[in-house]
Amino acid sequence: VIESPVSYQKIKKVRQLKNKMFEIVIADTPFYPEGGGQASDSGWFITSNHGAKNEFEIVDIRKAINTIVHLVKHVEFSADEAEYLEQKELSELFGKNSKVTAVIDYTQRQATMRNHTATHLAHKALQVVLGDNVRQAGSLVNSNVLRFDFSHNKAMTQEEIDEVEKIVNYQILKNTLVETHESVPLAKAKEMSAMAMFDEKYDDHVRVLNVPGFSLELCGGTHVSSTG
Repeated sequence: VIESPVSYQKIKKVRQLKNKMFEIVIADTPFYPEGGGQASDSGWFITSNHGAKNEFEIVDIRKAINTIVHLVKHVEFSADEAEYLEQKELSELFGKNSKVTAVIDYTQRQATMRNHTATHLAHKALQVVLGDNVRQAGSLVNSNVLRFDFSHNKAMTQEEIDEVEKIVNYQILKNTLVETHESVPLAKAKEMSAMAMFDEKYDDHVRVLNVPGFSLELCGGTHVSSTG
């Protein structure tokens, strides 16, 4: 595992669930929660209290109202035979006003980034081959695969599939630097003709991912710095 630079974050809220896992909210999470078709990050929280360290594996990361909740488990405290922790024990384990060390599984993050940028390349390549009527209708991006759903009026031929593959591979071989533009006014992004997800609701300011000369999309996901 290649670990990203660690992030030290203050714990804002902790509770233990009936399945003995824990929900943790921290001040400013470095983890990406599931969204826009992209799977959430994985990694660990490491706590240190009175010289004792505990490692919690992150199982899931969920968006909630105005916050992000991390579902974590501990090899001892989340075991079937473990006793539920009382509030005093919970406070002692995590420590009042203590901080956790947040560590992203960066090997998984990088693989997901590659698949997400490749999804953008595939989207544009499909439009080049099949026409601008092609619209994204869902997707799945994780560290193992990408799946891209799209609307079209008929099945693709093998020749069309081969042409899409050729175009995507050409963009990869060009190794174009990928540009990320933060906090772009939504109206300006529309003027730029940036493509958008079919069912996403966007804020007044959006994030735009640009593969210069090829693809321009609204996207809040994680991406590589160049197409290579």
